[in-house]
Amino acid sequence: METSKIVGDQDGIDLWNLMAASTDSIEHAYAISISNAASKFGLAWFTDIVTQRTKKLNNQACWRIEWNGKGSQWEIALFHLPEGAIKRSQRLGAIKTGEPEWIDVSVDDIIS
Repeated sequence: METSKIVGDQDGIDLWNLMAASTDSIEHAYAISISNAASKFGLAWFTDIVTQRTKKLNNQACWRIEWNGKGSQWEIALFHLPEGAIKRSQRLGAIKTGEPEWIDVSVDDIIS
């Protein structure tokens, strides 16, 4: 999919951008396949496969990406949120809030 403006639900856009830039080989291949399907058909669905794989959470939000020809832009919308599922996975948390990741530091590390 060529670089185009993407509008819509910010949580879905954040996931899309994370997938597109992923260094995880499985997620990267998934992102390419979704991108190819969206380019071919003008519509595709995706979810956070890394969270599914690492946390064993199959009950997740599903997003839709669709080409809007009139606006010449891609639109991402929440397609389905199963009951009890969270809309935004934990790995996307820092992107939206801009919060730094916390690391454990011992007193000895600070003093030395």
